[in-house]
Amino acid sequence: MTTLAQRASLHPIFALDALLAAGMGLALVAFASPLFALAGGGLGPDALRLVGLGLLPWSAHNWITAREAPLGKVNPVVQIVGDTLWVLASVALCVAHRSSLSSLGMLLYTSQLVGVAVILAMKVRLVTTSPRR
Repeated sequence: MTTLAQRASLHPIFALDALLAAGMGLALVAFASPLFALAGGGLGPDALRLVGLGLLPWSAHNWITAREAPLGKVNPVVQIVGDTLWVLASVALCVAHRSSLSSLGMLLYTSQLVGVAVILAMKVRLVTTSPRR
């Protein structure tokens, strides 16, 4: 059984990622067509909407992981694997679409890639230094 104090202290990186994933997911669903037009290529509007929808349960999983006291064994590993796959897929998209993406599009794709990579590094550090169940 966890105490109220343990429950109140979220693992901030997972909580932050939950908020960012939810925000990005909603933005991709709501603005897929204009984002595709701004990017000048890359994933099409339907694919962007699908990615946005996929980010919503990912956000919920981040929030669940943030509330674990102490940090569990499975959820953080799922998060690290998922973020790693996201970074690799983003690199592949940037390479595959480098000739069609506008400068702004390349900036958008690489900015989110770098952001996820930073969050991934923070999650890895937390998982390797925190006591877990």
